Parts: sequence; C-alpha cells; structure tokens
Amino acid sequence: EEFTRNLRRVFEGDPVMGHETIRLRKDGTTFDAQLWTAALTTADGRKQCLSIVADVTRRKLDEAALRESEERQRLAAEAGE
Repeated sequence: EEFTRNLRRVFEGDPVMGHETIRLRKDGTTFDAQLWTAALTTADGRKQCLSIVADVTRRKLDEAALRESEERQRLAAEAGE
C-alpha cells in the first residue's frame, strides 16, 4: 500500500526524498529504511521511476545510543551540582 501510494505521488510530480520507513527483507526480518524515488521519462516518452532504498538501521541504533549517553552525562552533571 505504501509503495503504491509513493509511486502515485512520484508520478504526480512530487518525488520522495529521504522518507524514513520500515521495510521487510526477503528473509522476513525488518529494517529501518530511507527512500528516495523520482519519476523519469525515457527518450521515447515512457514513464519510469528510479528508487533508492538505504538500510539505515545501524545509523538509527547509533543515534539512539548517543542520545542515551548524552542523557546519562546530563544526569551525572546535574547530580554533581
């Protein structure tokens, strides 16, 4: 459903740029994904689309760990005051 909605949006002239979502791997596991999709017109006038899907799971985990570390540091600094 999301895929169809994104294609419709792209072919209406609104490219998908950096949309974050969850995707399913062939083995059934999920991953955090970032999507870019744009419409293209071939030399003979056919409409196609180019889509890039990036696995951003590692980045999301790193960002969460950084937030947790910053929060611990903030709490330690407040406790030391």
